[in-house]
Amino acid sequence: MNKLIAACATALGACHLIPTSALAVGGAHSGVVQIFAGPLASQTCVLMSDARLACTHNGSVGLFPFDIAGKDVTKVAISEEFGCALAADSRVFCWGDNSNGKLGTSASHEKPEPVQLSGADFDNAVDIAVGYNHACAIRADGTAWCWGYNGFGQLGSYKLGLESSTNVPTQVILHDGSDTALTNLKAISAGSNHTCALFADNSGACWGDDYVGELANGKTGFSLPAPDYYRYDSPQTTLVLGASGLEALIMGGGAISVGGSHTCSLISDSPKRSIGCWGRNGAGQLGTGDTADKSSAYSAFDERGKIRDAIGISSGENFTCAIVQDGTVRCWGNNGNGQIGSPLVRIGDNQVAGTPVLDQTGIKNLDNVVEIAAAENGVCARRRPDGATVDQIVCWGYDPATYTSYILPITKSIDSPVFTDNFDGN
Repeated sequence: MNKLIAACATALGACHLIPTSALAVGGAHSGVVQIFAGPLASQTCVLMSDARLACTHNGSVGLFPFDIAGKDVTKVAISEEFGCALAADSRVFCWGDNSNGKLGTSASHEKPEPVQLSGADFDNAVDIAVGYNHACAIRADGTAWCWGYNGFGQLGSYKLGLESSTNVPTQVILHDGSDTALTNLKAISAGSNHTCALFADNSGACWGDDYVGELANGKTGFSLPAPDYYRYDSPQTTLVLGASGLEALIMGGGAISVGGSHTCSLISDSPKRSIGCWGRNGAGQLGTGDTADKSSAYSAFDERGKIRDAIGISSGENFTCAIVQDGTVRCWGNNGNGQIGSPLVRIGDNQVAGTPVLDQTGIKNLDNVVEIAAAENGVCARRRPDGATVDQIVCWGYDPATYTSYILPITKSIDSPVFTDNFDGN
């Protein structure tokens, strides 16, 4: 049997090797400057050079910013049922399902139109992240604020109490008797029920669900007394096993990417520029060569050994992809929908180490990739082909718009795009 056909043989639903057609945003991909997804998102958004935002639509209600009323977008964070956008004027807007107050407003039910977080009171945001039922932001003063559901401590404030919810941004603080606020933060990322943040000195902290080592604090499972068990409502320093035992993990490149219940980051071990991962590993999403969960950071591997020269990282729900210096991509973990991006790997065969993503020929490595965004079960990448004047968007894995799994990257645009108005600050 042909290897390409064999890879599709066990796919659930439709599995295509090459698409029958490819749509284009505005007739071309010119002007695409950034792509966004999320480990719990089934859709992808692209940011155009004129600050328009275009998002895929999979038929669900309230997941997309149909009308963001003209405010320039700089970043978007997307989950399964809601999303948030960071505007150029440092305000935060959210839309979609508002159960547990995760839109940051007291409005009930769904809000298809974006609403400003906490009215006009919350501004000066520099980064945002959304989990399954919660959201967080970093402000210009380096503090972290979270809102939504706190069932696992993912909001980072013990004062709220576990199993509580709030629609008001609440500051992340230490539960050590001092109530010291977390400060000097520069990046934040959220998964199903945990949150991780990166400090200015490239150390990190995580809080929330720690059942399978999500917080990299050297503990797993029932390490707390009842009834908390594995729920940490206070930031935990992320750790790695060093020569003298567990020590603080130092990350590099300002990159930390939380998946469903795992996290990966670039590591400051110049000149190696390796990748460290921790948390759930049942599908091999940590890239450590096995499927054992990890409660501290471990190195990810590819076909050459420890991954080196990594310049970008993005985690899906149960898989991870990375860009290396030569512009090629490695993916590892769950391959239930072709997320690995190789016809040499059968659909359903998970990969415990990084596997090269191949281009549309199924022979050569996909190259010239400058950005990557992993969603729940699929991946999109922005690449700059040699000699091209515009960037190209290619995607692989599950496409919710067509209910199809693609095992090779396809030239893909935003299918049935939803354009927002320009975010011009009005």
